[in-house]
Amino acid sequence: MQQGDFQSAVAKFEEAAQLNESDPLFANNAGFAYYKLGRNQDSLYWFNKAIEIDPNRAVAYLNLGDAYAKAEQHCRSLARLREILGAGTRHQIGTRSEEKTRRPNAMSNRSLSKRF
Repeated sequence: MQQGDFQSAVAKFEEAAQLNESDPLFANNAGFAYYKLGRNQDSLYWFNKAIEIDPNRAVAYLNLGDAYAKAEQHCRSLARLREILGAGTRHQIGTRSEEKTRRPNAMSNRSLSKRF
């Protein structure tokens, strides 16, 4: 995906997600590739799938919020972003479970509301 070939990435991440059903990384990455291709409905499916696999995966909530915003579903976008902010350190930021857990950006719900 770093080289911008999102169409090829979609197929590979979907296959990896099906082979590794307990790892949210591949579902999240499939969602991101679809997002970059402008296929929001597909990206929403995969971001939700990543959250279903690991409800504490903050990056999937962030990506889902971005996809809802792109689809002009601002209320859903704001709700997902609020979930991250309200969770404190419960959500993990990063791509692998061995990465350090960091606290999400301390942006208030009020300042988020102003963005949308």
